[in-house]
Amino acid sequence: TTWLTAHFKTTLAPFAVVLILLVPGPLMAQSVSGIVTDYRGYWKTTAGAPKPLRPTNNHNLLAFTFNGVQYSTGVDDELLYRKGETFTAADFWCLPVGALTGEITPNTKIGVGALFDGVSGGPGATPPENDMVRYLTDGIKGLNIGTCVANLPIGSLNFFVHSINATEIGDGKPDILVTQIPDPSGDYYDRYEFTDERGNRIGNYKDIVFNTIPTIGNWVGDFYEASQRPMTLVAPWIQTVRPIRLWAADLSEFGLNSSNIHLIRNFKINLSGRSDVAFVAYNKNGMGIGVLPVTLLNFDAVARQSNVQWQWESGTE
Repeated sequence: TTWLTAHFKTTLAPFAVVLILLVPGPLMAQSVSGIVTDYRGYWKTTAGAPKPLRPTNNHNLLAFTFNGVQYSTGVDDELLYRKGETFTAADFWCLPVGALTGEITPNTKIGVGALFDGVSGGPGATPPENDMVRYLTDGIKGLNIGTCVANLPIGSLNFFVHSINATEIGDGKPDILVTQIPDPSGDYYDRYEFTDERGNRIGNYKDIVFNTIPTIGNWVGDFYEASQRPMTLVAPWIQTVRPIRLWAADLSEFGLNSSNIHLIRNFKINLSGRSDVAFVAYNKNGMGIGVLPVTLLNFDAVARQSNVQWQWESGTE
């Protein structure tokens, strides 16, 4: 009996471990441990030493640290060099939004820096534009980490993806970068997955519990009510301090390989109702969003002081 008991313990122990690993559920994310942005020219903060200075307006992500390696986004590598930063050069862009489902409620907010509207401690004369897609794709390369949509409605958020580079799968470098910039509450999780053109999952999903990810810094924001047009700003959503969190992943974490990547058309987030997203970004070396056909009737670009105003009219898209 003693031998039999010991034999079963030894034999079954490996199988018990396998069974535990196969049970689906929320997973600990590969968190980003530090970021560099262009707030006031240069702003660096880490999980171990959050920067006391808190951004109050737009700023673009210049670099982030993932698994001990700092990667640039390509927004301003020259600035990183001048500041003496050591980094692996990369090319990140926000994913274009394909579709956002779910019913907007009074809990859905457009989050902007407290000085975004030029007024501290209250709303400006003109409220920000009520356009959720805009705040998920604004800034240089769409990487503005100073605006967001908070409490995205329960439903799904889909992003266009056209191609995956098989040689980048499993190389340990980040291919997907996700932001969470107001404060998540509870042990809720969002589910992330790649899908085909009919919405079927390709590979496996990844569940992320955001309150398990360390805060790397804080910002000060106003949160306008997105269910209203024009949007309103009322207490207690005025000039509130919120944490910044990010996570990143290699494509291999989604079960992608050379036999299934040709089916991918979207990156999908199944929203819990507590998601606070500034942007979802992709590494251009590992993924592509493709070029969609359009027939232009006219196209003009006019200089307006330091900016360029683009105007066009399309016949088909």
